[in-house]
Amino acid sequence: MNFQILGKSYGGFKSVEVPQFPDFGLLITDPKNLHLYTQKSSLRRQAKDESEYDRVADYISQNEAYMIGDLKAAVAIKAENVQLV
Repeated sequence: MNFQILGKSYGGFKSVEVPQFPDFGLLITDPKNLHLYTQKSSLRRQAKDESEYDRVADYISQNEAYMIGDLKAAVAIKAENVQLV
């Protein structure tokens, strides 16, 4: 997985942004504890002629999901439960 390292930190730990990870809260864990699974045979691709826009569009999708390896090694905070002062 390619993580984007952010300029801010939490408690002295580096913070990273994980591609396609939900952005409605905060998850604290070791990056090695976060796994990306891909469903076999789920890749779909369609090329579509969109003459009204003078282009050919290429649509690609695949079923993927993040999993936490060890739940005891992670903590999560929902954004709606955080009040900034």
